[in-house]
Amino acid sequence: MKKNLLLLFMMACLMSCQQKQKEFNPAGSDYSALEPLSITVFTEKVELFAEFRPFITGQETAFAAHLNDLAEFKPFSAGSLQVRLQNAGNQYENKVDGPSVPGIYRPVITPTVPGIYTLTFIYTNDSLSETITVDSIMVYGNISEIPPAGTDNNGDIIVYLKEQAWKTIFATEEVTEKAFHSVILTSARVKSQPAAEMVISSQASGQINLFKVLGETVRRGDVVGTVSGGSLENNLNVRLNEISIAYEKSKADYERTMPLATSQTISQKDFLEILTKYRQDSVRYFQMTGKITDNTMKITAPVDGIVSSIMVSNGGYVETGLPVVRITNRNDLLIEAYVNQSDHTFVSGIFDANFRDPSGEKTFALSSLNGKVKSKSAFVSDNSLRIPVSFTVSNNGDLMPGMFLEAYLMTNPKEKAIVVPYSALLEEQGKYFVYVEIAGESFVKRQVTIAGNDGNNAEISSGLEPGERVVTKGVQAIKLSSMAGGLPLHGHTH
Repeated sequence: MKKNLLLLFMMACLMSCQQKQKEFNPAGSDYSALEPLSITVFTEKVELFAEFRPFITGQETAFAAHLNDLAEFKPFSAGSLQVRLQNAGNQYENKVDGPSVPGIYRPVITPTVPGIYTLTFIYTNDSLSETITVDSIMVYGNISEIPPAGTDNNGDIIVYLKEQAWKTIFATEEVTEKAFHSVILTSARVKSQPAAEMVISSQASGQINLFKVLGETVRRGDVVGTVSGGSLENNLNVRLNEISIAYEKSKADYERTMPLATSQTISQKDFLEILTKYRQDSVRYFQMTGKITDNTMKITAPVDGIVSSIMVSNGGYVETGLPVVRITNRNDLLIEAYVNQSDHTFVSGIFDANFRDPSGEKTFALSSLNGKVKSKSAFVSDNSLRIPVSFTVSNNGDLMPGMFLEAYLMTNPKEKAIVVPYSALLEEQGKYFVYVEIAGESFVKRQVTIAGNDGNNAEISSGLEPGERVVTKGVQAIKLSSMAGGLPLHGHTH
């Protein structure tokens, strides 16, 4: 299917890069001295960048056709390329079965009749077929008919060859209008959810011996420590014996009165009191028999998590009911962001968020954390004098309670905005720039104004138009290339 989504047709003979173009003299010029033309066309899957000198009747014209796979921005290493030059009365074509080097095809065509033609490229491999058509291609009768070149006014053009891009991580993206939103950039902190924390208290008085340290992972049922009752009043064996006796008595009372209750020999009220006493004594008995051994009571973790707080001194004396350790479930977390009072009117509209870790290398979308907005009430915290906004999230393994994050709170969605990936931006002395591709190997550095960003994308308020194409990966590589000095805009040797 014919695709002609973007055509950048350049006559490099009308300009040069980074040096003064010599004036062209048709009368005495050699064909090989002509500056080539270039064509850049994008389809959904392929970028074609083709260079060739102007067509002259009877003169063999060679192409350097670069085919770029837009899925990975790497060269096509196999497949055939057919080139066809035709109009109503004439047709010339040539086909090559493979590239001379990966990504570069070199077909040749020799036209014999001057006129205006259509140039067609047909690329085919085992899984893809693309047809690219370019109209209004001129075939000249002789070299003197070719228009003279102009003077150089393109000194800002940066040349970055396809061969360079193919050796690095590189990508470009078409600028489009899409839905975006206002963003509040602020700080946030990871906390444990209140329901995800559990405090374990001692169930006996005595000497505490802890087996876990702060930050250690525990599983439900793990022994966290023990309490030893040494004195007569704190002797756990005596206590266990008392509980056992109470259990045996209430059990006997229950078994004795159950037939009487069935025959209604005793009142229902009296039987319920006996049954309640039996159940209570049963719970205490079976709890204690699994925890007390040799005058020592085990303290076990009731949930999975980490030891987030130790509230007693190891080896010290504890009373019954005294908090010993806090266990925190790391899977369910709370992220609390803090909004300045000046932004209070935007708080009610917050609907999503992105978070960036302290290193600045990882950004987490709220959706990737299975998160949701928990609270966004517009009140000012007494502690921070800012407005708290809370999100419940699942831990992806990169978060921990107490960690600080950068937060991008999304509010007031817009239906249309010019948006580019944040990776496309180059910051220099507080100003932002992008590299715009104006041809297959030609780029210009353009200053842009940012209206906001969400950590992944940035809204551009000026400097870009829909349909332009910007570099999204490899920005630093192009910067280094521009600093090192450039190649001629066209006619380089492949």
